[in-house]
Amino acid sequence: INEAGEKSVTLVTIRDDRTVEIEERLTSIAQFERVNVDLTEMEEWSDVVGRVRSALERVRASVKSRHAVVRLDLTGASPLSWALIRDRDLLLAEAEQAAEQTGDTWVEKLELKVSPSTSQTCEEAADPIFELAQSMRADAGSDAFRAEARALVQKMVADLPPDGRDFAGKDEAELELFLDRVLANGANLVTARLKAGGSQ
Repeated sequence: INEAGEKSVTLVTIRDDRTVEIEERLTSIAQFERVNVDLTEMEEWSDVVGRVRSALERVRASVKSRHAVVRLDLTGASPLSWALIRDRDLLLAEAEQAAEQTGDTWVEKLELKVSPSTSQTCEEAADPIFELAQSMRADAGSDAFRAEARALVQKMVADLPPDGRDFAGKDEAELELFLDRVLANGANLVTARLKAGGSQ
């Protein structure tokens, strides 16, 4: 379950004349695939959606199982990075609609690993929101802040029913990876929301 690629069995038939026939048979109804979509230097929301749609169509064409279940990884440096982070829910809805139109395709998860473009970063160097973002990232990297975040997550885990306690990982190493992700994404999300407020 949730393992990428098609699932199959091999049927081996040995005939009376000792000839052997090997036949692969598909057994999976759904095939899970991770799809990377590079958004480097994309400036228009419609172009992002078009690229996601093309990626979904390519994976659908390559999947032999009836259903394709896709985890989308959106990467790259783009002027749209803040808007994508801020409006992740809208982007997910557009990706799900594109998957539905592609046919028998489903978006399991959408992960954003985007950053501002180089020119955008230079322009923002004097922006107070950009300075605040740098400060948040520096604080998030400190041992004291990380220890406080770890304690908060551990308290939340302890307060949850047993079947909901694995959201931050099943061991210490997975908890540390969860904290890395949350602290990095948290600073980006706050920055995106502040930039959205400043542009309205």
